[in-house]
Amino acid sequence: MAGKAPRSKTTRSRPARPANKRYPETRMERGVLLAVGAVLGVAAIVVLAGLYVTEYRPPRAHAVTINGQSYNADAVKRRGSYLLRYEAEAAQDITQDVLVERTVDRMVRDEVLNTRAAALVGEVTDADVDQDYRVQLGFATPTATATPTRSASATATPAPTPAATATPTEVITPDAAQLRRQEADFATAVTALYKSAGLHRDEFYRIARAQIYETRLRNKFSTDVGKTAPQIKLEVIRVNDQATAQKLRDQAVAGADFVRLAAQNSVLPTAKQDGGELGWKLVATLEDNVRSAVETLPKNGISAIIPVDRFFEVYRVVEAKTDRDLDSTQADTLVQEKLDAWFEQETPNVQVERDISDGENKWIRDAIISDARGRGPVTTPTATGTATPRG
Repeated sequence: MAGKAPRSKTTRSRPARPANKRYPETRMERGVLLAVGAVLGVAAIVVLAGLYVTEYRPPRAHAVTINGQSYNADAVKRRGSYLLRYEAEAAQDITQDVLVERTVDRMVRDEVLNTRAAALVGEVTDADVDQDYRVQLGFATPTATATPTRSASATATPAPTPAATATPTEVITPDAAQLRRQEADFATAVTALYKSAGLHRDEFYRIARAQIYETRLRNKFSTDVGKTAPQIKLEVIRVNDQATAQKLRDQAVAGADFVRLAAQNSVLPTAKQDGGELGWKLVATLEDNVRSAVETLPKNGISAIIPVDRFFEVYRVVEAKTDRDLDSTQADTLVQEKLDAWFEQETPNVQVERDISDGENKWIRDAIISDARGRGPVTTPTATGTATPRG
């Protein structure tokens, strides 16, 4: 019987696998997704870095230049924090929207004092600042302090002659080691002072010099003002229309009681109680139109009608004196007027360039407020006086 034919050892070729047409597209999509993810990641890093720089890390760029000295946003922030915490009177009317602007104004004011006041009141040096703080912090002036090492009281010793001689008091100066300790302690106290205020040393001394200059100017102007000044005692009627003002003035000129007319007709809130009495006023501080209307009137003289904003006023001169004594409030007013006039004259001599962007303005404002809240109100010596806690 014939055998079966052997199978061929030739390997059968399998049919070709159909190409997966989505595979290349899938790889492409994955690549695109990875690229998009990388871009988004970089963008997120950039955003976070920008947020850190603008919101947390102080801007380092130039913000303002005063007489050639450049200050960045962080320097403005430090001056603003000091303003809020230690200069309560100057800061009391400052609102958040003008906080940065007023801070720069204060920096300009410091520069005006430090560069223009010496011509009137002499130069203020760092040594003057140190001396001021030595007094306030309770440190004796080394050159004027004597610390005896033994008793040195004066004694009178009778002598055979009619005249008695006295052994003079012996003044013993501190030794060098003691002076060095005093100076080291003082330097430590001052360092703690400006660090607690959040300032650099040069900023601290710049502000302190300006404070001393201002005190010297006030003292000079106080001397210039003197003890007396022209003053005038006035009464006033204020009404809403000129016809009424004319009618009341005619009655006053004819001899009607001015106080009664004011109490019955004036729109001033206190007129019914005080009859329009204003008391003694400094002639120099009256508004120009009021001063020109009343300063030459005799006693009991009635002024012409004076338009004031949307009102009309009539004044009566009760009494006038050319050399009436100044009270403390009046003296302070005249000194302040002189100081304001000096600043108005000298400020244009200081060159100022402001270059604060909206973003920097926001950062400075927020940082000042945050710093002031975080540090809280304090009481610490400032140049020429006791510190005022932040309100």
